[in-house]
Amino acid sequence: MLHLIFLVLNTFLAFIPIELSFHIDKKRPHNPILFWVIVIIWLLFYPNTPYLLTDLFHLSLLQPYGSNGLLRLNNYMWFNYALLMISTISSTVLGFWGLDRVAKAIADRLHMHHLVFTNVVIVILTILSSIGIFIGRFLRIHTIYLFLTPEQFIKPLLNMWSSSALLFIGLLTIIQLLFFYLIKLIQLNHFQDE
Repeated sequence: MLHLIFLVLNTFLAFIPIELSFHIDKKRPHNPILFWVIVIIWLLFYPNTPYLLTDLFHLSLLQPYGSNGLLRLNNYMWFNYALLMISTISSTVLGFWGLDRVAKAIADRLHMHHLVFTNVVIVILTILSSIGIFIGRFLRIHTIYLFLTPEQFIKPLLNMWSSSALLFIGLLTIIQLLFFYLIKLIQLNHFQDE
């Protein structure tokens, strides 16, 4: 049996940066200090959104294949599959929308209106997100603990770097950027068709 309690917490943590991104744009918040504080908080929580992509490994706990090697037709299994997919896809897509919004707001606040600069910001934020996903998935350090007991995590954060960690971070960065730019391509195509 797959216990989806983790999904409730992970979806809630993914919702925090999505909600924050609604409050970040070119004009809001008007106070520049408040803007950067909200962006930093957004960045600390943002990796929780694409982190859900790694939760898809929990699908294996559903034991989807029967003894005959074919997918099982089991209502409980497919219901859990639907919950996991709905949470992952909706949070990730909304998270990418927020990433785009925040990157554009950062570029605007820095008076760097060129599209190349905005894309550099997106890549940097995505790399930082992949590092955050690694920290959460393998060091099991949740964002909230960084606020509650940051001194406990300095040493593990400094010692986490290895070739395997860099490979994971690189792969997750590529996956996120691929999905992000596919969504942007669909958006662009949609607006051109109108």
